[in-house]
Amino acid sequence: MYIPFDEMPAHARVWVYQANRTFTEAESAEMEQHLQHFVSQWTAHSKDLKASAKVFPDRFVVISVDENHHQASGCSIDASVHFVQELEKHYKLNLFVRTEVAYLEGETVKTAPVSKLKQQVADGVIKSDTQVFNNLVANMGELREKWQTEAQNSWLARYF
Repeated sequence: MYIPFDEMPAHARVWVYQANRTFTEAESAEMEQHLQHFVSQWTAHSKDLKASAKVFPDRFVVISVDENHHQASGCSIDASVHFVQELEKHYKLNLFVRTEVAYLEGETVKTAPVSKLKQQVADGVIKSDTQVFNNLVANMGELREKWQTEAQNSWLARYF
């Protein structure tokens, strides 16, 4: 059962998928439709899940489920992962990027390999007030409050 993304409660569970490239406007719009269709039919043990999904600054896909309504089961989570893998194939991209950190440079989302972050900080590419994305947020409350934060308030603080 599709719920508008902004109406998802703070406790709703989230999964953040970071792409290896920026989506085009057309891809973002089409992807939003695919996501909405998927979550509107997403079930766990034949029960509708209250869920939503959204494309964020043309680089991230976020899927959310209100587990107070019905819990997402292992099979339903597997179904969402398979759906994301289908998006990857269709759009020829990688949505399971775990070795790069995304950050904002002006209004543009950039990425840096984790292995080069210390050097990026030393070179002044990433500063203490650079906005970075914490894709390990667990729920909508954290997504809203802690997903995008200054580097100095993230695990990158050790480099400043």
